[in-house]
Amino acid sequence: MMSCGGAVLGQISLSCSQSTQISAAKLLIFRMAGVFYRKTPLIRGKDILNTKVLLKLEHLQVSGSFKDRGISHMIQTLAVAGVTTKVICSSGGNAGNAVASAGSKLNIPVDVYVPTTTMPLMIEKIKNNPNTRVFVQGDNWNAANIFALNAMKEAGSDSNNQGQEGTSPHAIYVPPYDDPLIWEGNSTIIDEILDDCNGDLNQFPSVIVLSVGGGGLLRGVQLGLERLGLVNKTEIYAVETEGSACFNAAKNAGEVVRLSSIDSIATSLGALSCVEDTLNSPVKTTSFTVTDTEALDACYEYADEYRTLVEPACGAALALAKRTELFDGLDSAAFIVCGGQAINMKLLETYREKIKIIESKFINKKNK
Repeated sequence: MMSCGGAVLGQISLSCSQSTQISAAKLLIFRMAGVFYRKTPLIRGKDILNTKVLLKLEHLQVSGSFKDRGISHMIQTLAVAGVTTKVICSSGGNAGNAVASAGSKLNIPVDVYVPTTTMPLMIEKIKNNPNTRVFVQGDNWNAANIFALNAMKEAGSDSNNQGQEGTSPHAIYVPPYDDPLIWEGNSTIIDEILDDCNGDLNQFPSVIVLSVGGGGLLRGVQLGLERLGLVNKTEIYAVETEGSACFNAAKNAGEVVRLSSIDSIATSLGALSCVEDTLNSPVKTTSFTVTDTEALDACYEYADEYRTLVEPACGAALALAKRTELFDGLDSAAFIVCGGQAINMKLLETYREKIKIIESKFINKKNK
């Protein structure tokens, strides 16, 4: 996989119609040009104690987050099969932007359903993609997803939350994280990290640190480690904010748990339950939670150090670097800077006041 510059991205386009299929050869050209997703840099960060820190810069993806990998892989796979002239998806924001980005490259119309918690900034970014409509429905992603599934029924297909099954001559349904094709696409992060380690398994990081929402990134990283024979070499630190910790709840219960609500500024992590497969991987996966304040502080510190803004959802993983005891004795740790487009300096500043309200609500709920 080769990375590409903006000029290449701006010059290539591909049409898709009901009467034609997108050839595998053309999609391979797109992939090699980095049109759907980019090979992102792996750079050296600030060491934690004696542990070398690496940063996988997924915020440099085409749409601004790692979501491009899995979602574009799913859409491309179904497009090659000739099953789509329209894409319907539900999202907290970043997945919808990735779907819209991929759809625009293929000239496929996209309908994105987002909840009321999605930032207006993100909604505008999604709308800026050609042939894209955005519908704001429901109080959280799960509620917005119901509207997306109803739209699929109206298009002539009943989706049971599975993209391959949720297809019709008119549309395909693309979930934000819960599909094997999405996990497969996300697993390419591990291939790239290994490539940057010169293909030497001994140089591969001892731990991968990442944020968890519904578990699409986590499951993809697990699959990549499994596929490349790194199960006994590398473990995963999976991080959530306290008010969005569906994976942590599932790990503690030994089964998928559905949260009653999302009480966090990290709205991109706002899934009420996680992918069940994340609980069954042979890769050692340890769950951690951080406060919204810790996640936000990490965003500021990252901006100061690397001159780049990331969402609090990404800040959750970065915040774990403060717990230095977790890295004591490790050779190296790779943090996936998953990115996110729903952020600017004004939003970072307003989050401080929101945190006071959200964390007070969360503490009261825990004490009941």
